[in-house]
Amino acid sequence: MGKIHPKFNKELPANWKSYFDPEFDNEFKREHKVAYRIYTVVGICALFIPVFLCIFLSVFIGKDIENPWALLGFLGAFIFGVGLFNIVSAFIGQYLGHKVTIVCLTAGFAIPFIVLLWLL
Repeated sequence: MGKIHPKFNKELPANWKSYFDPEFDNEFKREHKVAYRIYTVVGICALFIPVFLCIFLSVFIGKDIENPWALLGFLGAFIFGVGLFNIVSAFIGQYLGHKVTIVCLTAGFAIPFIVLLWLL
């Protein structure tokens, strides 16, 4: 069993579409059964915690939670979660590149921030 090291690449890899194939990470699963489960749980948490945080802030801080713009904030938080998930994915060799991460983290932070300011 080899050591696990994150693999960060600057550009979007040529085989990025294969990352979405359920069979793609079978070799990693076979070699690192426990680590794969841990990375899966951490990745799912990274994906959804920003959305739950945005919902929490919208409900407890925002005055107009029924405003349709709140949905845009939740979508932005999900995009931020995609950026975090992409970082976790580097440990299983499925990182989508710096540009995807930066765009997701930047847009995913800015959209809910602006929406939450609007709702205040």
